[in-house]
Amino acid sequence: MRSSRKQFGSAAVLLGGLLIISGHAGANPVSPLHCLPLGTPEGWEVPAQWSQWQVIDMEGQATQSQTGYNDADQNGLVSQGDELSLTGVGSGTIVEPVKPAYEITRDALDWILIPTGPYSGDNPQDETWETLYPTMGEEHAMSTWEDANHSGIFDPGDTVILDGEAWDVSRITLDAAGYFPGSATAESTWGQIKAFLGLRR
Repeated sequence: MRSSRKQFGSAAVLLGGLLIISGHAGANPVSPLHCLPLGTPEGWEVPAQWSQWQVIDMEGQATQSQTGYNDADQNGLVSQGDELSLTGVGSGTIVEPVKPAYEITRDALDWILIPTGPYSGDNPQDETWETLYPTMGEEHAMSTWEDANHSGIFDPGDTVILDGEAWDVSRITLDAAGYFPGSATAESTWGQIKAFLGLRR
């Protein structure tokens, strides 16, 4: 039996049981890049031109320099809707609410995580965190925060208990997730999809 599918503002392809959907025709169905300023931005203020950012995707991470920043809402802060330009990945739009990112270390391990749900920023106890690096998408329960440096706030130098293991907090920064159409990740992922579908690149 033949069936028809109407499209309402989205592109849909059904092939061999695989359904690929994009937000609009011609859009690249790729995950956003996670962009983290190196260091700890004061109050999430927009970093100065040529500041260094850590860019993380499913394949790894790299350091890129900021070549431009369009503060769309003109609030002086890194926020959703702003446009960020970086060497190596080009220009993109921050498409998700900006949230904190935590770098923690234990023995020879070095992880970067972000909260998956509501977060306080002041006391992360009982939050759920998701890894960005070295793997992406693994959830972990943050059961205890120890103010190891006695500063009275959650900051580098403290200790967190993650899944029963103690980790040292080495950096707290922000995560600005954005789509960068000209990035190698976007080109590579979309190229693989087009090749699978037998489309010309």
